[in-house]
Amino acid sequence: MKFSRNLIILVLSFLALPSVAQENRTDSLRQVVLSARQDTVRVNALIELALTYRGSDPEELIRLAEEARDLAGKAGYRKGLANAYKWIGIGYSDQDIYIDATLNWQESLRIFEDTGDKSGIANILSNLGAVYNNQGDDEKALELYLRSLKIAQDISDKIRTLTVSLNIGLIYQKKEATWDKALEYYFIALPLAEEMDYADGIGTACVNIGEVYFDQGRDSLALEYFLKSREALSGSVFLSYTLMNIGKYYTRRGDFENAIEVQNEAFRIAEEQNSKLFMAQSLLGMASTYVEQDRIREAVAVLKKAEKLAIEVGSKESLQEAYKELAVHSADMADYQGAYYYQKMLTAVNDSLFKNANEKRLNLMLTTFDLEQKQREVEVQELTIKQQRLAKNAFLVGLLFILVIAFIVFRNYLAKARINKILDKQNGEIDRLLKNILPEKVARELQESGQATPRDYESVTVLFTDFKGFSSIAKTLDPNDLVNELSSFFIAFDNIIDKYGLEKIKTIGDAYMCAGGLPTPNESHPADTIRAGLEMQKFMMENSDKRIAEGKIPWELRVGIHTGPVVAGVVGKKKYPLKSGSAIIFG
Repeated sequence: MKFSRNLIILVLSFLALPSVAQENRTDSLRQVVLSARQDTVRVNALIELALTYRGSDPEELIRLAEEARDLAGKAGYRKGLANAYKWIGIGYSDQDIYIDATLNWQESLRIFEDTGDKSGIANILSNLGAVYNNQGDDEKALELYLRSLKIAQDISDKIRTLTVSLNIGLIYQKKEATWDKALEYYFIALPLAEEMDYADGIGTACVNIGEVYFDQGRDSLALEYFLKSREALSGSVFLSYTLMNIGKYYTRRGDFENAIEVQNEAFRIAEEQNSKLFMAQSLLGMASTYVEQDRIREAVAVLKKAEKLAIEVGSKESLQEAYKELAVHSADMADYQGAYYYQKMLTAVNDSLFKNANEKRLNLMLTTFDLEQKQREVEVQELTIKQQRLAKNAFLVGLLFILVIAFIVFRNYLAKARINKILDKQNGEIDRLLKNILPEKVARELQESGQATPRDYESVTVLFTDFKGFSSIAKTLDPNDLVNELSSFFIAFDNIIDKYGLEKIKTIGDAYMCAGGLPTPNESHPADTIRAGLEMQKFMMENSDKRIAEGKIPWELRVGIHTGPVVAGVVGKKKYPLKSGSAIIFG
């Protein structure tokens, strides 16, 4: 049983929230904005007022920060201008609008660098690292985090050193080969948290250290740090996460009574805080302990409760774990219909997670592509302004000035050529990904018009397959082996339909659907589809012969084909990015 490791770090997001009575503070700040005579005082009050809306109204946060930006620009107040850009970026980041967040943070970073504000530089580098972390680019995130950490250590900024060290540790904790590096950074953060008596920081560092030790099999050390985290996080909803880890420790040691006790405590704390995600994860841990005791019926009952909570909060990772365990243990109870159902649901969740991963990668590429386009526009604008200024003095510098202009133009031409080459490469990669997800004609229409028009097809041939006696075969196989076998069959089917020019529609469980005659109509689709179906049958018969020779139950493929009119199109428009494991944006 595995929990989402990055969840506990979310406790540090409270660093960005004002520690005052919100309503009274908001009223007093509004009075300062209205009555202050000095522009610098008004700018600072607007920024403080903006950050009171962090977590509740990001659009109001942006509006107030933009008002502060405009006022600071007119007053020439550089520090206020940099902070205004920073908070505008945070408002966009809280809405996952990463392009606008990054552009505002880059402007803030430029001003902090111009004014030599190292604390501000470290802050913005950390925030930019979180953007790349949230979009899955660990290498770029790590580069920015390390730059931020070096500056924070140089100026003895303890809170920034603490938070960035924890984020770096989380990146290294993802891979076994870098667990020691993760511990190195966690042990930078922990003494700082203890020195500042910062309970959330202590609890976060300790539970992460304990997880690394637990994965390394150093159970005694793991428990020592889990217990330190438990003490530090007393009264916090994140205590539930630490208790889940303690439950895993007791389960591994065979102390099931203590395991169930702390898992029940974890559930109770999460329930009191109405944290349905932690409730679901504590139930998954409890089910794992029941399985170790061969209390399968109790485990299944708990897993069904976890499934319901995971659906309510939209946690696909928790659903994936619940369905996997329910499929296995329903079969253990001879509930083969239930096992088949949960296996189908597991396949659907796995497909969804795979699709979301691809979408996340595409989103990162699109963000980078759009950001480079906007940076290119800024470069062109700056070049135009520079050329206009140079033109005013052209008569004073004569031939030398002309040579300088020629050099500048040539240099910028090379820079734009490099940018165009990068943009062309990114654009080609985006086209390739879109065509891999959608039919080429549909992908092209979506790129050109932003939508795909539904079309009537007078004649389309649809092929649908499933496996006879799938439940009987499924109960004889380990779930992983079952998924691997189905995957090998469907890969072969993909190759066959490509050969005959058919379009794959979808897979659900053991069912496979494709169609001929769309998106580009043709007259040969009935024959092409029949040939594909026969070749699928031939492939499966050869596979069955091998299984019979090995004494295994053969797979028997059923194929249905129908020709007739259809209406086809792309349904829906939204993408749903994953949220679990997100890095933190700090104020």
